[in-house]
Amino acid sequence: MASDIIKDFVKKQTSPISIGTPKSKNSDSETTKVKLESVDDNVEPIVKVTTPIDPIPQVVRSHNGRPKSDVEKVKLSVYVPAEAKNKLIRIQHDNYKSSMNDVIIEAINDLLKKYGQ
Repeated sequence: MASDIIKDFVKKQTSPISIGTPKSKNSDSETTKVKLESVDDNVEPIVKVTTPIDPIPQVVRSHNGRPKSDVEKVKLSVYVPAEAKNKLIRIQHDNYKSSMNDVIIEAINDLLKKYGQ
Protein backbone atom coordinates (compact mmCIF):
# COMPACT_ATOMS: atom_id res chain seq x y z
CA MET A 1 0.00 0.00 0.00
CA ALA A 2 2.81 2.40 0.86
CA SER A 3 4.51 1.56 -2.42
CA ASP A 4 1.32 2.47 -4.32
CA ILE A 5 1.30 5.88 -2.64
CA ILE A 6 4.94 6.43 -3.54
CA LYS A 7 4.36 5.30 -7.15
CA ASP A 8 1.39 7.68 -7.48
CA PHE A 9 3.47 10.52 -6.04
CA VAL A 10 6.37 9.87 -8.44
CA LYS A 11 3.94 9.57 -11.37
CA LYS A 12 2.37 12.94 -10.54
CA GLN A 13 5.78 14.59 -10.15
CA THR A 14 7.09 13.30 -13.49
CA SER A 15 3.94 13.68 -15.60
CA PRO A 16 3.80 16.58 -18.08
CA ILE A 17 2.01 19.72 -17.00
CA SER A 18 -0.89 21.00 -19.04
CA ILE A 19 -2.10 24.52 -18.42
CA GLY A 20 -5.59 25.29 -19.62
CA THR A 21 -7.12 28.62 -20.43
CA PRO A 22 -9.95 29.90 -18.23
CA LYS A 23 -13.41 29.89 -19.71
CA SER A 24 -15.17 33.23 -19.82
CA LYS A 25 -18.42 33.54 -17.94
CA ASN A 26 -21.40 35.18 -19.56
CA SER A 27 -22.28 38.04 -17.17
CA ASP A 28 -25.42 39.00 -19.12
CA SER A 29 -27.32 35.86 -18.22
CA GLU A 30 -29.55 36.08 -15.17
CA THR A 31 -29.90 32.32 -14.80
CA THR A 32 -30.30 30.68 -11.45
CA LYS A 33 -28.18 27.66 -10.68
CA VAL A 34 -29.63 24.79 -8.69
CA LYS A 35 -27.20 22.34 -7.14
CA LEU A 36 -28.34 19.04 -5.68
CA GLU A 37 -26.28 17.47 -2.94
CA SER A 38 -26.95 14.31 -1.04
CA VAL A 39 -25.02 12.88 1.86
CA ASP A 40 -26.62 9.46 2.01
CA ASP A 41 -29.00 7.49 -0.21
CA ASN A 42 -31.64 7.47 2.53
CA VAL A 43 -31.58 11.25 2.94
CA GLU A 44 -33.35 13.65 0.60
CA PRO A 45 -31.02 15.88 -1.41
CA ILE A 46 -30.36 19.43 -0.23
CA VAL A 47 -31.26 22.10 -2.76
CA LYS A 48 -29.00 25.15 -2.92
CA VAL A 49 -30.04 28.10 -5.05
CA THR A 50 -27.40 30.57 -6.11
CA THR A 51 -27.89 33.72 -8.12
CA PRO A 52 -25.23 35.83 -9.80
CA ILE A 53 -24.07 38.76 -7.71
CA ASP A 54 -24.26 42.26 -9.17
CA PRO A 55 -20.80 43.66 -9.82
CA ILE A 56 -19.63 46.34 -7.40
CA PRO A 57 -19.43 49.76 -9.08
CA GLN A 58 -15.87 51.02 -9.18
CA VAL A 59 -14.98 54.64 -8.54
CA VAL A 60 -12.37 56.02 -10.91
CA ARG A 61 -9.85 58.22 -9.14
CA SER A 62 -7.51 60.59 -10.87
CA HIS A 63 -4.97 60.56 -8.01
CA ASN A 64 -3.80 57.83 -5.67
CA GLY A 65 -2.10 58.29 -2.32
CA ARG A 66 -2.27 60.96 0.32
CA PRO A 67 -3.93 64.26 -0.48
CA LYS A 68 -1.63 67.27 -0.64
CA SER A 69 -1.40 69.04 2.70
CA ASP A 70 -2.07 72.74 3.18
CA VAL A 71 1.33 73.28 4.79
CA GLU A 72 4.28 73.10 2.44
CA LYS A 73 7.09 71.05 3.98
CA VAL A 74 10.79 71.13 3.22
CA LYS A 75 13.58 68.68 4.02
CA LEU A 76 15.94 69.66 6.82
CA SER A 77 19.06 67.68 7.76
CA VAL A 78 20.65 68.15 11.16
CA TYR A 79 23.83 66.63 12.56
CA VAL A 80 23.70 66.13 16.33
CA PRO A 81 26.06 64.40 18.76
CA ALA A 82 25.34 60.72 19.47
CA GLU A 83 24.44 61.51 23.10
CA ALA A 84 21.85 64.06 22.00
CA LYS A 85 20.35 61.56 19.57
CA ASN A 86 20.05 58.95 22.33
CA LYS A 87 18.34 61.50 24.59
CA LEU A 88 15.91 62.42 21.78
CA ILE A 89 15.09 58.76 21.21
CA ARG A 90 14.39 58.40 24.94
CA ILE A 91 12.09 61.46 24.79
CA GLN A 92 10.33 59.94 21.76
CA HIS A 93 9.64 56.68 23.62
CA ASP A 94 8.62 58.37 26.87
CA ASN A 95 6.08 60.58 25.06
CA TYR A 96 4.76 57.80 22.79
CA LYS A 97 5.73 59.61 19.59
CA SER A 98 5.53 57.50 16.46
CA SER A 99 8.65 58.94 14.86
CA MET A 100 11.62 61.15 15.55
CA ASN A 101 10.13 63.64 13.08
CA ASP A 102 7.28 64.33 15.53
CA VAL A 103 9.78 65.10 18.32
CA ILE A 104 11.82 67.44 16.11
CA ILE A 105 8.71 69.29 14.87
CA GLU A 106 7.54 69.79 18.45
CA ALA A 107 10.97 71.19 19.40
CA ILE A 108 11.01 73.54 16.42
CA ASN A 109 7.50 74.81 17.22
CA ASP A 110 8.56 75.47 20.84
CA LEU A 111 11.60 77.43 19.62
CA LEU A 112 9.46 79.52 17.27
CA LYS A 113 7.03 80.33 20.12
CA LYS A 114 9.89 81.19 22.46
CA TYR A 115 11.42 83.71 20.08
CA GLY A 116 8.10 85.06 18.81
CA GLN A 117 8.37 83.97 15.22
